[in-house]
Amino acid sequence: MARSRAKLETVLAIVLILLVLSTASGETTAGRMPTAVDAVLAAIERHRIVALGEIHGSIPQHAFIQSLIDDPRLGDVCDDIVVEFANSRYQDRIDRFIRGDEVSIEQIAPAWRNTAVSPFQQWQAPMYRELFEAVRRANLRSASGNGIRIVAAGVPIDWESVRTPEDHEPFLARSTHFAAVVEREVLGRGRRGLLIAGSAHVVERSDSRGAAERDPAAGKTLSAKYGDAYFSIIPVFAATEWPEGLAEEFDRFEAPTVIPIASSPLHRRDAGLVFRDIRKLGPDGPYNPFHGVPMSDVADALLWLGLSGDSTFAGDDPVGDDRGYYEELRRRAKIFGADWAALGIAPPDER
Repeated sequence: MARSRAKLETVLAIVLILLVLSTASGETTAGRMPTAVDAVLAAIERHRIVALGEIHGSIPQHAFIQSLIDDPRLGDVCDDIVVEFANSRYQDRIDRFIRGDEVSIEQIAPAWRNTAVSPFQQWQAPMYRELFEAVRRANLRSASGNGIRIVAAGVPIDWESVRTPEDHEPFLARSTHFAAVVEREVLGRGRRGLLIAGSAHVVERSDSRGAAERDPAAGKTLSAKYGDAYFSIIPVFAATEWPEGLAEEFDRFEAPTVIPIASSPLHRRDAGLVFRDIRKLGPDGPYNPFHGVPMSDVADALLWLGLSGDSTFAGDDPVGDDRGYYEELRRRAKIFGADWAALGIAPPDER
């Protein structure tokens, strides 16, 4: 993937940060070592939309996201945080919560409990709630009064109206909707934003066949249409399936670190090494759309999260003590003929 001048300047800025990090005496003008947060802020400052792929439930990655939100400089360069894990039907309620109005976190919970991917993913791990709370806190303490907005990118599905798979079909093009929301709410309004969505949604290239062709990655759509305005960062941690010696090539990087793809050990490696669990339905059956695609064509930079042992995942409590939500998830699973027992969602009185 050819790099434009603007993207090369961003990569250079990140490389300079890495050079400082590699020098024991290196400090920024503020008297401290530069961090991965500095790299992301530099990217947002140079581009209209920075997409950060998310490993769902990753504790180390969400610790990094929390540190980014807690940095007071974020509000100086970023207007919006666009998130996959919120149903856009609840945008007005989210806006009021983020502004600091008298709206409780429980009142906006339906935004992540009722996305189009439930009952398979309920976003009930604490880190998703905590992201909303962190942005609200940041806005309340902001001296400038220019708060960051959380923009819900999830399709506006109303589950009360979904009774059959055909009722759900209009909401399958989730990545297309993510791109449309970024265009309308961020780029179309002359704003700058951070898109947080699963990595398969923010990539700039994949092998698209079948279902993937009908719903191309948001990153593929946005980078093709807006070029330099889009910059993508993919999280990665070492996996046991990696070729021998590859993990050791990352030893010089502390986690978390933002690494330009061209400067990373994954440069020219097969992207299937990172997206090893992704499956799309093609004309000849399920396939991995990243096999055979170089990482250098997929994204602009990596967020290195460390060895696999460091990439722990949060436990999920899908229903809490809400029996009504439990029964609703069972109803949704039945629509798709899903194996309810295999989903492992225990009723409130059996947890």
